[in-house]
This record gives sequence, structure tokens and C-alpha cells, in this order.
Amino acid sequence: MLVSKNAKYATECEEDNRDEVEFQAQHDGQPVGAGIVSQKHGDAHPDIGCYTRNVGRSYATAVKPFLLSLAGALPMVAAGYGVLTLLAASSLSALRLILGFAIIVSSLQLIRRPSPLARQSGGPAFLFFGALGGLMGGLFSTAGPPLVFQFYRQPLPHRVVRETLVAIFALNSVFRLGLVAANGDWRHHALSWALAGLPAVLVSTYLARRWPPALSARTLRFAAFVLLLLSGVSLIAPVILGLVPAAME
Repeated sequence: MLVSKNAKYATECEEDNRDEVEFQAQHDGQPVGAGIVSQKHGDAHPDIGCYTRNVGRSYATAVKPFLLSLAGALPMVAAGYGVLTLLAASSLSALRLILGFAIIVSSLQLIRRPSPLARQSGGPAFLFFGALGGLMGGLFSTAGPPLVFQFYRQPLPHRVVRETLVAIFALNSVFRLGLVAANGDWRHHALSWALAGLPAVLVSTYLARRWPPALSARTLRFAAFVLLLLSGVSLIAPVILGLVPAAME
């Protein structure tokens, strides 16, 4: 059991080291070997040494961006949900246009990666992108694009960025679900469908992690880009095509 635990932490430590190497290569211009902690000359127990040191330091620097982003997001989740309620009752076409545009913009992030920053952004930037993400989260339960763009530019290891974003998205989603329930829009069949789909999500996630597809990351990003782009166009096109005959009359 102890060997298995140490092997797990050693693997996680290697992932953190790769993040540190990537960070140094992108931001500091250091050689690829910099930042790697050798287990022969480093700590004998990775769960005490490398893992705690690398991850603990990185998470400490991510606390302020996390709190600021969340402070900007939560009020705008409520505002976005209010706008959704108004548009759903008055103009579904406008809602489709906004959602389609948001999906297309999101798809562009997959083929154009943000340029890394030399220094961490200031507090107002995290508040702004948090608010923008919260507005999209309230409207469409999709807070990702603005926050992903902001966080992946920061001089932080990618593992810390990923887990910080997951925490923000989870809290936003719980808050939005509370708004839905409080507004009387909760539907029990939605929970039934979510529970029915959960096993498929868990199994497919495990299989993809255990036996990843023989495709490069670039190919997967391009495939996801095409699917998202087509989804956005499919929402926008019917609205625009419906407006053309009305304009010609």
C-alpha cells in the first residue's frame, strides 16, 4: 500500500515538474532541464518533499485570483440568469444569436492559444473576467471562455490553473442551481436525465484516461473547434435566414 501511495505521488510530482518546466520555458527562457527535481538527489519521499513543495507554492499564488474571480462572477451569475429569464419570455431569436456567437468565440480559443504573461495580472483584471464569465454562466451555464482565456495566460503551472478553474466553475454552477430552484424553474426530470448520464460520463472519462486515443492534442483541439463552430453556426443561421425574407418585404 505504501509503495502504491508513493508511486501515485511520484507520478503527480512528475506532472508538477513538467508544468514547472513548461512555465520556465515560456516565461523565463530557461533550459528544458531547469526545475526538475531529481529523486536521486532530492527528497526520498515524494509525498513529503517534491509534491508538497511544488503544489503548495503554486496554490498559494492562485488563492487571490480565485477569490477575485469568484467575487466578480457570483453577482453576474444572478444578473445573467435574470437576462435569460427576460429573453426567454420575449425574444428567443436574440437568445439564439447570443448563444451562437458565444459558442463561436469559444471555439476560436481552441486554435489560438493565449500568449503567456511575464507577470500575474492585477486584481481588476480577475474581477473583470470573473464578471464576464459569471454573466455567460448565468445566461447559458457556460462560464468557461473568459476565465480560461484569463487564467491560462498567467505564470502558473497548468495543473494549478485547471483545478482553480474547476473550483470556480463548480461554485458558479451550484449558485446558479440555487437560483433556478429559488425561481421555481427546477424540473425533476432534468435531475433524472443527469443521473442517467452520469455513469456514461464516468466510464468514458476513465477509459479516455486509461487508454487515450491515438490522436495528437492538436488534432483533438481542431476536432473540438469544428464541432463547436458548427454548433454556433447552426444556432445563428436559422435566425439570420429568417430575418432576410422579413427585411425584403
